[in-house]
Amino acid sequence: MKTIFKLLIAVSILISNNLVTAQTFETTDTTNHISGFETQASQENFLLSQGAATVNLTTTNKSIFIAQIGDGNDLISNSKSLESTIVIVQNGDENLAVLDLNSEKIQETVIQHGDNNTFLDYSPFKSDVRNATINQTGDNQNLTMFGTNALSEKIKISMQGQDQSIIIRNF
Repeated sequence: MKTIFKLLIAVSILISNNLVTAQTFETTDTTNHISGFETQASQENFLLSQGAATVNLTTTNKSIFIAQIGDGNDLISNSKSLESTIVIVQNGDENLAVLDLNSEKIQETVIQHGDNNTFLDYSPFKSDVRNATINQTGDNQNLTMFGTNALSEKIKISMQGQDQSIIIRNF
């Protein structure tokens, strides 16, 4: 009986030893990175450059390119044109872009980088060319544009910082 008991103890020690070693794991410091995209900033720069690179006024189509990264981003567009290329890049949360445009040719790029940014562009009267570049970098920025005229046909606006509001009236 003692030999059987000793044999059972030896077998249970061997089995438990195998179970204990089977549950260990090996740690490695290798991470799966895409080349050139190690940081969030490099990823965002890539996305922003892609949106700007697709803009081409010589297109004969009516195109809207949208890249939304984040939660609760909205885009409302009602454009009347013969040719249009509209690029919207929203990187952040709760961003809103409303475009109600009426032009023969539209080329508009809107980049919202941050949270709770708003861009409203209303042009109730028909114009020949609408070429606008809007860049909102920061949080809680508000830009409202009404109408078009010769001064605003090729407008470029860059807002950087926090809690800013701009209203532009072009009549």
